[in-house]
Amino acid sequence: MFNMIIKSMVQKTFDALNHGNVGPLLKMCASDVKHTFPGDHALGGTRKSVKGLEDWFKRIFKLLPNLRYEVKNIDIDGSLSDCKITISWADEATTSDGKSYANEGTYIIHVKNIKIVEIKTIVRDVRKIDEVCEHLAQLGVEEASAAPIEY
Repeated sequence: MFNMIIKSMVQKTFDALNHGNVGPLLKMCASDVKHTFPGDHALGGTRKSVKGLEDWFKRIFKLLPNLRYEVKNIDIDGSLSDCKITISWADEATTSDGKSYANEGTYIIHVKNIKIVEIKTIVRDVRKIDEVCEHLAQLGVEEASAAPIEY
């Protein structure tokens, strides 16, 4: 029963993200949530707060406003008081000038006492993110070449 509830919450959260709505995710996070994303680009680095995570999602949605996730698999290990959720996903988007972007990855989410305390991102091909950021920067999208959000 616990696993079914968590899987339903995960799917609903991704459905919200697919509509540019990060609110449901943020409500589940501890105030000092840690979010890591690989790479040395505008989306890379480590956030250490709900505000940092919110601003990171604002940035990714500005860079790729039609970004869509497809949840491939959800694994849950632990209990409500201390749980690890592993989510495999694929994503795709199109840049403002029509260039396609697609990638795959995994979120490893640590939940303690019903709050998300850490989100670690593993991306299959970080070069694709580097390339899309470089491409958008060449188009004049300032956020694409901005320093990582690390607060």
